[in-house]
Amino acid sequence: KFIVTSSQKEGEKFDIWLHDLTKGTQSQLSFDVPQTWRPSWSPDGKQIVFQSGFFDTTSIVVQATNGLTSAKLLLRSNEFASGPIWSSDGRFIFYTKSDTKLPIQDDIWCYEINNGGSPKPLFESKFNEDLPYPSPDGRFVAYQSDKSGQLEIYVTNFPNADMQWMISS
Repeated sequence: KFIVTSSQKEGEKFDIWLHDLTKGTQSQLSFDVPQTWRPSWSPDGKQIVFQSGFFDTTSIVVQATNGLTSAKLLLRSNEFASGPIWSSDGRFIFYTKSDTKLPIQDDIWCYEINNGGSPKPLFESKFNEDLPYPSPDGRFVAYQSDKSGQLEIYVTNFPNADMQWMISS
């Protein structure tokens, strides 16, 4: 049994750590990338995706959990790319892309792993959409939006994203 965390030793940068709960050990996974945040497991457990960098320049990075290969840069953005999460079939990584100028605007994007890495917007609107979470069957994505005037939870169909349902009240 393993868990993955982003943590910081005093006075150092945040790194990704793999914790073996059975053995009570931990090993560092991120070495060659700056500040690392928000790790998420691949469906097969062989990789971790995480965000790296600072507010005005961030990256989405994949690292093998065995630690034997270097981190692979999926995308670099001059906007804030955060909260990457895998689809259940491992074909897509969803993330929030935010403007770095005021007013901050959040939109949900997805990156197709098997298609040469072409990031595409799931939503780009005048509202803030963030915190994507794909359904286990891959047909829907839950997310947070302020389009009602307050933060609510919605679900959209995927990949079309042409229907949305508010599920919170």
